[in-house]
Amino acid sequence: MLQYEQKLIKQHELWEQIHSEGQRDSIEYDGQVLNRIRQEIEDTRHKAAESLAGMLPPDVYHKETPPKVDETYMARPESIRAGANSTYYYCLRNSSLAYLKQQAERLPKQQADSMGITELIGQVDRLRDDIVSDNLIGMRKRMDPNSILWNLTATEKLVREQLPPTLSQMRLQGGYEAMGGDGGADHSFLQAGMV
Repeated sequence: MLQYEQKLIKQHELWEQIHSEGQRDSIEYDGQVLNRIRQEIEDTRHKAAESLAGMLPPDVYHKETPPKVDETYMARPESIRAGANSTYYYCLRNSSLAYLKQQAERLPKQQADSMGITELIGQVDRLRDDIVSDNLIGMRKRMDPNSILWNLTATEKLVREQLPPTLSQMRLQGGYEAMGGDGGADHSFLQAGMV
């Protein structure tokens, strides 16, 4: 009987925690999970009743079953929206995103894909789409600014390490003339998008 008592206590606590705080990484609505836990509470109570055999049930056995909720219920929806909007704002202002978008246009698609540029830009685009469509599950999944901003910075660093400097970067760093740069040289490669 003790096992059912402990299980019921944990199930009630989990239901209450998700109802008030929601989940972090689930791809389901909180309401779907809450209704599943509610059913588990009823199943556990039924099994506990079968095993009582004349004993007095524990206090938790008499605790009211949580109510059924709307399947699309989400805890703290305004907090999710605010977090997603804030993260998207910081992404747009992030110089790493601007640099990666520039490289995505310049590099062959296969190279941009292999360097993770396409996927990372896609994450920011999906966050924007989630905000526009009010997709709370998608917003909750992508609203952590630390994760996405860290990935933007790390990917920019990786790309800069792997790509040769452009002519304009070399000029800024003073390395163009040191490599024999010449104002009268053939710069036709500039038109090919190498800068």
